[in-house]
Amino acid sequence: MPLDTLYRHQQALDSSALTIIIASVHAVAAAIDDCRQADRDPDADAAVILLARHLGRIAEAIPAADGELRQRCIERIAAIRGNRVRRAREGAEVSVALETTRIAA
Repeated sequence: MPLDTLYRHQQALDSSALTIIIASVHAVAAAIDDCRQADRDPDADAAVILLARHLGRIAEAIPAADGELRQRCIERIAAIRGNRVRRAREGAEVSVALETTRIAA
């Protein structure tokens, strides 16, 4: 597999096309993969560092305070866990109903 390190370095120098988180994360991940394949330290690679900094600027530009984002994460975790508990309860209720039907039959 050919390494695309030239493209990654050019992308790091002009990251204007990277305007959303997902594209920037992909660019950082691809640069890290290139470094690993080229046996270079990604933590010391200029392109990786510049792309990661650009990603940070995109995230910083999103108008939400850290506290608000943390609260949204907490609420999402509670919702996910609530769904699991609800599904487990529903599954138990179905199992009990099936057992009751078998015993009655």
